[in-house]
Amino acid sequence: LFQHQSVVDRIGYLLAKHRQNQPINHISIVTIERLLELYLKYTLFIFEDYIYTFNHGMPNETRFSTLLSNLCLYYWKTKKFQDNQQFQNEFLLQYNDELFFTWNQSKENLHIFLVGLKEFSDDDIDMDIEYGQQINIQNIHLENRHGQLYSTMNTSSVFLPYVTGYPKVKYQQWFRSTLIRLIQLCSDYRDFTRQRIQMEIHCLISGYSNEFIESELEKFNRYFNVDIYQVQVNELTYQQLR
Repeated sequence: LFQHQSVVDRIGYLLAKHRQNQPINHISIVTIERLLELYLKYTLFIFEDYIYTFNHGMPNETRFSTLLSNLCLYYWKTKKFQDNQQFQNEFLLQYNDELFFTWNQSKENLHIFLVGLKEFSDDDIDMDIEYGQQINIQNIHLENRHGQLYSTMNTSSVFLPYVTGYPKVKYQQWFRSTLIRLIQLCSDYRDFTRQRIQMEIHCLISGYSNEFIESELEKFNRYFNVDIYQVQVNELTYQQLR
């Protein structure tokens, strides 16, 4: 969790760096920092009829807090990862306030790097180190298959996320975004096909018609200028689409 002053300092650093200390819409960087302090200090929440404030950290379900977390990690990424020669051939993934990275050097070098990472940060860092040929992070399965990166999306990710009563447009957005996410994450076209079929089955079980599914697939085809049924049986076409 980020300490409040750490959030303010990092956001101030990024604004000063990319705006050269120039005001944004006539608002100075110092004023933005003071507004951030007010937001972090006086954000309240209710639990069992009591009102609480955050001593450190932020609520994780507001878009503004997500933006702040991403900006704070951007500071980390540029300082310790992207500008580091050790990470030129590594895999780096960010999700909200979490960073995932691969490491192909010795354990001793990893220990030295992590010690330096903790010294660099004023915040508490939770570290989870795993060794092996495969790993699951969030909804993604990653695997080293004979030196080649294999990835797919866990089956639970294609379940409909809404209960009944949500507007139809929400399901349309979910359908398109999940289809795009499947293409991005499934390195094998056969995994993509299997996951896509499961996604369509869940739509049918939830009461959506086959016409709804075909309509959404047709919109996808027009937008990306592809034929989804050709993509799922042709590895070359699938890799080109990715």
